Amino acid sequence: MNRRRLVLITVAAALLCLALWVSLSTAASPGGSASGTANTAFVAPGASTYEYLVGLSDGIGRRVAGTLSGTAATNWIADQLTSAGYTPQVQAFSFVGGGKTRNSANVIAVKPGTSAKVILIGAHYDSSFETYSGKPNPINRGAADNATGVAVVLDLAARLQSVTTPDTLVFVAFGGEEWGEKGSGYYVNHLTPTERSNIALMINLDSPAGGDQLCVYNGPKSPVSFAARMQLQLLARENGTTLLTNPGLTKPVSYYNYKAIPYGETEAYFSDTDSFQAKHIPWVYFEATNWLLGVNDGYVNTVKDGIIWHTDKDTIAFWEMHYPGRIEKQLGTVVDVLDQYLTTTSF
Repeated sequence: MNRRRLVLITVAAALLCLALWVSLSTAASPGGSASGTANTAFVAPGASTYEYLVGLSDGIGRRVAGTLSGTAATNWIADQLTSAGYTPQVQAFSFVGGGKTRNSANVIAVKPGTSAKVILIGAHYDSSFETYSGKPNPINRGAADNATGVAVVLDLAARLQSVTTPDTLVFVAFGGEEWGEKGSGYYVNHLTPTERSNIALMINLDSPAGGDQLCVYNGPKSPVSFAARMQLQLLARENGTTLLTNPGLTKPVSYYNYKAIPYGETEAYFSDTDSFQAKHIPWVYFEATNWLLGVNDGYVNTVKDGIIWHTDKDTIAFWEMHYPGRIEKQLGTVVDVLDQYLTTTSF
């Protein structure tokens, strides 16, 4: 056999092996097939949720209730739900804050289930108007608090719009939370007795990404919310992820009447859960924070930078510079767990 012929045979064999390897790789990869169908592009966990986060936090920016940007956020959320196939209701309300009357709204979308029982998934979309020390906060874009929560609500609504669910799902973006749960209070106070009794569980998403620890809590003295919290933690473990909870280490300070916040719980008055607690509606609460810091009450959300929410650091740019990839991962965990929960749980 001459050398030229040997080289040609060797090259042909190499090309055959390469073609075989590509074919086998395609068949084994997600979205691939033995027939050579193109692979589906890899989508990172939380990627679609993150797009909603960017749209609200960077696209709209600071969203103080009763301002033009607050109204822009209301309209933007309604547009996202419309694009997802819903006919959202914009529930307008007014309240007095900062010495003047302010106008805001809740944005509501309903996905009927096979039963009339309701699981409500809610998050406030307004950003803080001041820091914890009471100083004006003109820079804060409310990325973690609470564009992350709204992003989860919108992504779940889009995912589940055409999916059969055991119970009816109501998705709500609340206005005016930073002024004292004004939107959620208006919402629950304008439910009929039947509508109120049909709500089996409220799932509150207030800063569910950003902080050091991804947590879920149940309401006080509620077997329903306790069972929901345990089920959500179990689903996370089965997914190979972790949902922590309050370890029950709160220091005995006057702010809490010298009482600890029990293991697994958080105080209702920290968020929109307060409005539902007042009407005896069970709730669970997702939050990313760090209960091992400060007086162990969950207010200090990072070891490295202390409190970030309600500060000028609560921007996507800051989170990505100092905690790259954290928000996407936490959003992915929350959405995946709630997707499973909402499509399998029946009250």
